[in-house]
Amino acid sequence: GLRRSRCTPGRELWMPYLRTAHPDEPATRDLLEGLAEEYARLYGEATAGELSTPEADDFTPPRGVLLLLVDGSETLAGGGVSPLADGVAEIKGMWTSPAHRGRGYARRVLVALERRAFYLGYRRLRLQTGAASAPALALYRSAGYLPAPPFGGDREESVALVFEKPLVSPPERISVRGAPHACSGLAA
Repeated sequence: GLRRSRCTPGRELWMPYLRTAHPDEPATRDLLEGLAEEYARLYGEATAGELSTPEADDFTPPRGVLLLLVDGSETLAGGGVSPLADGVAEIKGMWTSPAHRGRGYARRVLVALERRAFYLGYRRLRLQTGAASAPALALYRSAGYLPAPPFGGDREESVALVFEKPLVSPPERISVRGAPHACSGLAA
């Protein structure tokens, strides 16, 4: 649910929180549109629509999950898990709003997706990311993902890099660090 923080009497601030989402709901559109814009900017229009093909059921339990990190009505980050094969799932649609990058939101979403995938019965995660996305590459490598052979044929090999990670236990939860709030004494 929503998390509230009081820094002065009578003034409430909403803190970012993770929630499950359905692929067809309005908050998910922010994620998909932002991701399409990012792909178009980095790789051209040909890859901008790649997330429009999966079935919605692939991102809903018991097959998968779609998670959004939200602050009030704003989608800050998100991503999904969908089935690939028996015991193997794919991380798809990882995105963080450009205005909110560098705060650990993508890592929080990734860890939450890994936890959900583990509890859905998956023991290996795979993902594809673009070679031009240095922050994504750094995130996945630092989270223990290792290079893997191509799968799915969604992108050209020269554009996509494939990674995988075994899930032997559920990852530890991590907290979100947000930008300082005006009443925290830390904001400029």
